Amino acid sequence: MSRCQDIEKGFTDPAVGRRARAFRPHDALEGETVNAPARWLAGGGAALVLTIAACGTPGSSSEDDGPARVEGEEITAPVTADEVAELGDVTLRVLADAGEESTLTELIPEYEELYPNVTVEVEYRSYDDIVRTEANTLSGGDPPDLAQGAQGYALDGALVEAGLIRPLDDLAEAYEWFDRYGESTLGEFRWSDDGTRFGTGSIYGISPVVSMVGVYYNKAKLDALGLELPHTFADFEAALATAQAAGEQPIMFGNALKSTGLHIFGVVQGQNVDPAVTRDWISGTDGATFDTPENVATATTIQEWAQQGYFGEGYNGLAEDDAVARFAAGEGVFLIGGTWQMAAIQAGGGDFGFFPMPPGESGLHVASGSLGMGWHVSTESEVVPAAAAFIGLITSDEWAQKLADLGRVPVLAQQIDASEPLFADAVAGSGTILADGGNTYSFDWATGTMMASMGGALQELMDGRLTPQEFVTPIQDDWAAFQAER
Repeated sequence: MSRCQDIEKGFTDPAVGRRARAFRPHDALEGETVNAPARWLAGGGAALVLTIAACGTPGSSSEDDGPARVEGEEITAPVTADEVAELGDVTLRVLADAGEESTLTELIPEYEELYPNVTVEVEYRSYDDIVRTEANTLSGGDPPDLAQGAQGYALDGALVEAGLIRPLDDLAEAYEWFDRYGESTLGEFRWSDDGTRFGTGSIYGISPVVSMVGVYYNKAKLDALGLELPHTFADFEAALATAQAAGEQPIMFGNALKSTGLHIFGVVQGQNVDPAVTRDWISGTDGATFDTPENVATATTIQEWAQQGYFGEGYNGLAEDDAVARFAAGEGVFLIGGTWQMAAIQAGGGDFGFFPMPPGESGLHVASGSLGMGWHVSTESEVVPAAAAFIGLITSDEWAQKLADLGRVPVLAQQIDASEPLFADAVAGSGTILADGGNTYSFDWATGTMMASMGGALQELMDGRLTPQEFVTPIQDDWAAFQAER
């Protein structure tokens, strides 16, 4: 039942064509093909509230553009089983990131028990494949009802511009997202109706989880080195030097697909740059620039770490997942990575911890971070109540604990048992970053080609092929060209 027949073909719909040329952030991976087969599968911690109220998106109000008109059925209250039953026997088709498989394996049987007239079929794709192919899939003749997107101009902006996903302002009201999530938390899913303005307008997606970058550490190695947890960025750099002097690899790092380098840049940049300034640049605020002394200083630090051997050898040819597996097996003292990698690290069976990068001159805990990949409803869906019920379940307070049990950090919940030590660290660390307003989104949201341009430039910077100034200039050029186009 694959609906991936035209995955690798160019768009033919003029409404999609212009954006399609700009929405492939991994174009720099020359010769790479989509190799994840389509799989349609039949459905078969500590009290905390994590919100992002401290870090509003520029213009994160719907007042500027007003909510887009909802085509078709409007949801005015939480959907009931009787309302879903009125659809008759139907299939809810879902396109999800491969990382969601463990979550949906738990959720789908519960959903189908609550709504027995609905059969859920889900196709999993890698994140890279979602970014590459989803607009084509949703513009095809048989689109899924629900699809996970990727915030920023590269994908979500393309989906909104082409009219492929439905605004969810009605669901936001019906399921009380504004009260439960906070207005500013939802800003990363707001778009103008033409998809050219990020952070303002209608809400087009929602996610129940937080994705935050921090520092994993091997507790046994830290103890053997006689090191305490670093409290400042200077402490962290001193720990790297100590680890290397003792013959350990300070940072386990794999950057073959380039995205990991952006994570490194984000946590180092946060020592020098106000996170609001970074969010403004990523969001496309007029007058923002990447070509600053602070970003040159950040690039200088990263280049020095590479020259000093803190990342080991061959990191630009090592896949991120392989680096995580090596760290979980006991190689390296630290790993700078995301909360989404926690389960893979736990699987190694070692004793690991997690902390937000300690503050530098900014005085703030800063990292690339956001809500998880958003859930979108296709404008072509004929089972909107069933799709709304699915989103309502996965974002419910009751399901927050189940997400926690799966090792995922919920956005908010009143009673979360975070007793597992590494998970408790991730919850606390994410909360610290959010409390400081330190989440800076993701650099690849900034333009349709930023992953390729910034990721490639970081590889060259770390290899010594670019100076720090030569690194920042083309990134700003990419941003400026994109802003001029949109």
